[in-house]
Amino acid sequence: MAPLIATICATVWVLCCAFFSFIERPGINTHRWQSSLFWYHKLSTRMTPFLVAMVFLGSAAGIFAWSQNKDLNFLAGATFMLVMFPTSAVFVVTDTRESMESMTDVYGEKLKGVFNRWFYIHMVRTVLALAALYCFVSGMNNLPETM
Repeated sequence: MAPLIATICATVWVLCCAFFSFIERPGINTHRWQSSLFWYHKLSTRMTPFLVAMVFLGSAAGIFAWSQNKDLNFLAGATFMLVMFPTSAVFVVTDTRESMESMTDVYGEKLKGVFNRWFYIHMVRTVLALAALYCFVSGMNNLPETM
């Protein structure tokens, strides 16, 4: 069960990171992507605790799966997921509070600047999420079949 939980958590995290990376690319056309920015704002302001829990749950499940199966894929996947938390806390959270609480228009120049700064960190998080997902799927493929 732990390998499956870890894989599900990594999959959700990959989807969220890919969405953030796509929306926050440099040179964003805010009129074209206005609905996506709306959903980005919702995810950032309301779903952050869920996403943080997803990272920790996936990491814990990966570590537990490693302790049960001794497959290093699970330990590597858990490590990739755990690296994302301090990365997010240091580089994203401080700017998020400032931009989401600012009195400027959600689609204004201030938010465009924040998106430009975040683009690279979200790309790093996307790559880490993909690596974690790959490790968990590889680990699941190595599990012995039980009936």
